[in-house]
Amino acid sequence: MKRHEQYRDIDSVQILSGKFAEEFSQLEDALEEEGEGNPLNDLYRRSEESELGQAEKRVRSRLGY
Repeated sequence: MKRHEQYRDIDSVQILSGKFAEEFSQLEDALEEEGEGNPLNDLYRRSEESELGQAEKRVRSRLGY
């Protein structure tokens, strides 16, 4: 049995039991917030601080974006 097949039932149970929907709905409410309360803003900030984010910023600057 492949690893992904082993965990397929676990994912199905979590989705069917409503656990996924419950977790997502909590996140969905936070995504509507402005500023630091929005988890996407934190992800964007951390991405920009990363080495890859800094390199992307330099490339965009050279390309005039």
